[in-house]
Amino acid sequence: MKNNIIAFEGIDGSGKTTITNMVKKQLEKKGHKVELISELGDHSTVFLGRKAIKYRNKFKELIGTRGSGWNWILRFDKDQSLKELKVIIKLRKEIYKNVTKPLLKKGVIVIYDRFSWSTLAYQHSKVVYNKKYTEKFITNKTIKPVINFFVKCNEYTLLKRAEDRYESGKLGCADPTVLLEITTLIKNFERYQHFIKPIVIVNDEKKDLNKNVRTVVKEIESVL
Repeated sequence: MKNNIIAFEGIDGSGKTTITNMVKKQLEKKGHKVELISELGDHSTVFLGRKAIKYRNKFKELIGTRGSGWNWILRFDKDQSLKELKVIIKLRKEIYKNVTKPLLKKGVIVIYDRFSWSTLAYQHSKVVYNKKYTEKFITNKTIKPVINFFVKCNEYTLLKRAEDRYESGKLGCADPTVLLEITTLIKNFERYQHFIKPIVIVNDEKKDLNKNVRTVVKEIESVL
């Protein structure tokens, strides 16, 4: 069974999901079979299974206890982090066993919209550092992407996009600490970078979108 897992990582508003969807379409045009998995979102292109959906709904219940506002990570405590981590780990294992692994056996390219790196940056950042725990559960070698794309975007562009999403009603309560939230997340991604290999940086600001997509597709085809 060949490892055809591709992961796209990044902060909310970085352009990650947009690039992910465009990359999927381009790979399909080239004759590849591709499925998209969003563990915590609603835009997977394959059914994740009832048990996985049950875990995802449990996760959504947990994030509902964070309180309003986009700056939840600044108020995130260890207990909340651990609860969310445990659910994500169960969810990830369930999806890999019943969805990802069977797809890989068929030669399908499986693209994850967010994976281990995002879990580290968002949930694990408040947990007491434990290398063994991190390597065993979060960056599990049996569920390791062959390549990880990080969609990079500076904090001010991310802030502008967050404000635009708030104005359009896609965000909750506006808060002046949103910029601090964003810079904290950027530092969290940098903090855990050594756990994630190999990494390809996709800069969402310095190249046009179509050029980014072509670059990503070329990188993917080079490792498959």
